[in-house]
Amino acid sequence: MTSVLPASCASDPMTPGSILKWKNIQRIPPRDKLIFQQDNACPHTAKVTKEYLEEVKLNVLPWPAMSPDLNPIEHVWQQLKKWLYQQRYTINNKAQLIAAINRFWATFPKESVQALMKSMPRRLQAVRVAKEGHTKY
Repeated sequence: MTSVLPASCASDPMTPGSILKWKNIQRIPPRDKLIFQQDNACPHTAKVTKEYLEEVKLNVLPWPAMSPDLNPIEHVWQQLKKWLYQQRYTINNKAQLIAAINRFWATFPKESVQALMKSMPRRLQAVRVAKEGHTKY
């Protein structure tokens, strides 16, 4: 799948309807081919989240506790933060911040997203080798 999850969906808590909102926007592969990934942040491990993911029967990738930055999106967030820091003198309110984030997403290279996605097997192999301990990710 080459589409990207919209920021408005990514910022929603994992509650009933948030995945459905994404589904209405994107073409989601069949559930048996979809692997949902999220780190162990409290909203992701909350009882309501776990119950909802079980209810909608999503295949959730187990996430090792020692690899909070394993998810490739963490590297995108790092680049976004760096870019926003460079823009700090032009951002004075929430509307300008939202506009700046939208500019970042509009110009973020699709090739970078694809490279990060393709790095997942390598990242998971590093976790296996480290027996779920620390990795460079």
